[in-house]
Amino acid sequence: MPVREHGIAVRTRLPSFLQPLTFGLVNIDDATPPEQLPCTVQTFIRPLDRFPPNFQEQAKASTRGTISPMQNEHMLLSLLLGTINKYDPDVIVGHDFAGVSLDVLLHRMRDLKVDHWSTLGRFRRSKWPNIGKQGTNVKFLNGRLLCDLASDAARVRFIASLVQKCR
Repeated sequence: MPVREHGIAVRTRLPSFLQPLTFGLVNIDDATPPEQLPCTVQTFIRPLDRFPPNFQEQAKASTRGTISPMQNEHMLLSLLLGTINKYDPDVIVGHDFAGVSLDVLLHRMRDLKVDHWSTLGRFRRSKWPNIGKQGTNVKFLNGRLLCDLASDAARVRFIASLVQKCR
């Protein structure tokens, strides 16, 4: 069964860096490693103060995906939502996305009054529901699956340390 997958990396200190990684239709029964699948890499970045000299020229010359410098956080979040709307992913993949990144994104979108915030999910809303405690806001992703890699990574590290101790 093919699904459209969308990975999102977020720098959570007031989002200054967002990196959506979009895979086309991926067959979930296919064992092809992710690095061999065709994907689109975009980086949306805004300065906390200002960009370093020549940054924008270097960003345009980048051959490792598209780097889009934004002037402010509102533009950064709007472009992320536009990308999600464009590709309409079935699955959103991220590391500690439900626990930290989603909450930061939701609070910043609400505080900055970003339009179309409900694009995170497939259920369109006009009024903000209450943002719950950290890790309880997956309701905003209604209609999309969330694959959060944080818990699995922690388990793998724990098991690996146990195996090493037993040797």
